[in-house]
Amino acid sequence: MGFAVAPHLLLYATGGLAFSELKFSSAYSDNAVDVTFPGGTGYGRSSQIKIGWTAGGGLEWLLDKTWSVRAEYLYVDLGSTHVLVATSNTAAFTQTMRVDADLIAHIGRLGINYRF
Repeated sequence: MGFAVAPHLLLYATGGLAFSELKFSSAYSDNAVDVTFPGGTGYGRSSQIKIGWTAGGGLEWLLDKTWSVRAEYLYVDLGSTHVLVATSNTAAFTQTMRVDADLIAHIGRLGINYRF
């Protein structure tokens, strides 16, 4: 959706559905405290398709009848996700850490268009 603010300048807003394949991994390791309590390690990963939304805006400048340039900003929100990371220092001491991530992107684009 947009409107011409000058004969050669268009301002517009855009929005809609966004999706992406997310591959997320987390690794954990720490140093040994002493011989009776050695350092621990752990690893977890996740792969999934995330669906969310996007909104933004931009402007397009008409250079002549066939060429234009544009600049655009998009905000993308794909929600959040988490990965469980099993960690172990000894056989008697194991636990699971939860690693959370918000899936947000700020995208700036520049473009040049040619009209046939």
